Amino acid sequence: MYSNWMKYLYVACFLALLAPQLRAYDTDEEEEAEKNKPPEEIPDFSNLNEYIYQPKTTLNFGERIMSGVKASFGGNGFVPAPETLGNASAPDTAETYHDGNVLPDGRDVTQNNGNGTTTLFQSASDGKTNTWGYADGTQITSDDYMQFHVYSDAAPDISPIKASGKTNSGMELSVSRDMGNITKKLSWNIFFGMSLNDIQASSTAAIKSNLTTTTDTYDLFGATVPAPGSFPSQSTIEVTDANGNPVLDTNGNQVSQVVSVSPLIGDQPLQRSTSTVVDFTSLVDSFKLHGAYATFRAGPSLTYTFNNHLKLIVSAGPAIIYAGSMYNVTEDLTTATGDPIVDTLTDTTQRLVPAVYFDATMQYDITDRTGLYLGAVYQNGGSYLQSANDTAFGTYTTKVDFADQNGIRTGLSYKF
Repeated sequence: MYSNWMKYLYVACFLALLAPQLRAYDTDEEEEAEKNKPPEEIPDFSNLNEYIYQPKTTLNFGERIMSGVKASFGGNGFVPAPETLGNASAPDTAETYHDGNVLPDGRDVTQNNGNGTTTLFQSASDGKTNTWGYADGTQITSDDYMQFHVYSDAAPDISPIKASGKTNSGMELSVSRDMGNITKKLSWNIFFGMSLNDIQASSTAAIKSNLTTTTDTYDLFGATVPAPGSFPSQSTIEVTDANGNPVLDTNGNQVSQVVSVSPLIGDQPLQRSTSTVVDFTSLVDSFKLHGAYATFRAGPSLTYTFNNHLKLIVSAGPAIIYAGSMYNVTEDLTTATGDPIVDTLTDTTQRLVPAVYFDATMQYDITDRTGLYLGAVYQNGGSYLQSANDTAFGTYTTKVDFADQNGIRTGLSYKF
């Protein structure tokens, strides 16, 4: 029995020593088989569709130069007198004119008593005043009277004054979407654009008007009138007695008086008259319209491709204009005497105006995604009325017209 176990042990040891050799032999056979294995065939992708992304959307950013908005100015105006006259028959009242004034008499005499005290002597009313002033030498008449004036003017029906706005440059932003080909070279797109431009129009014109002048005539009592200015003027004189000797106070100091040395004029008008004449030069109105407008336009467009770089794009459709404008009117009345009378009216507004547009643009693609464009623009829109109203100065209107505008557009394009 012992010998049998020993026999089995010898067999097991032999197999254990032989196993690594068998495994090495099997590995060599596998590597050799792998080397001799034919290469795998390349997969066949010929049945798959090739896909290359083509940009469908184009963004344009650039400049839009447009002819100006047209304007027509008119309405009716009034230049009221800045001064209000009082009762011509009331003496010693304050009257203010456009070319001077006549105020209550101020001929009080202030006496310096020489001892630190003063005494006021009031002059009795004699129908004259020393407190007045005038502006122009033409106010003195040939028969030595003084005339003062108040002016007003009315322009009841101002003929339309047309003005063309200035051509101006603005910004534009637009986007189009490729909707597919019509033919090999012709495709169509959906277009949307927004642009911003200025409103600028102005005119200055002499206006036919009815000039009214109110004239008050005063007596100068033969006085010699100095150069234009305001009075009274005063002077200090020494007081003398009936014999011409100086009057002294108890301390032996000279007594003096401050007296008026102004020329005297009547303290109320001798006559008041009013005249109205048709005038063509005195009233000059300056009209100014300024602001800005945004144009929103959308519609279909057609693209004709000449080659890989050059294409023609034509677009037309409806548009809407959002405009904001300020209207200023300055009335400038030049009067025969005194300074010009200047009044100003102002109005602001915002409006929506319908329009249509047509664009024709050449685009040159520098790369597959970027390019340059240059095109012509035509736009025809509606109009609106704007008024500057004032109960004192009248109603001035302007028609703001967006009809028949044209220009050019240029800038950069980007496809994505």
